[in-house]
Amino acid sequence: MIDTPDDDELSVMGAGDGLSPMPLRSEAEAVWRQAYVHRMVERGVDREDAQACCDASDADLSVNPADAADDELQYWADDGD
Repeated sequence: MIDTPDDDELSVMGAGDGLSPMPLRSEAEAVWRQAYVHRMVERGVDREDAQACCDASDADLSVNPADAADDELQYWADDGD
């Protein structure tokens, strides 16, 4: 008899092959952070300052990185008033 999963069992890509899904998230987070820094640099922030800001924050992959960077810059502008 062949051991097959039940139809109502969750199927997870990569499950059972010994690989963790975390590298995919890490890659996505790295791309997100790169886009975030790029947007801040486009808006006139020094790359080092943009990178420091990015490093100090959590990457919310559910939010567009350009929008997150714009929100952070708006926060900086509002804080300065």
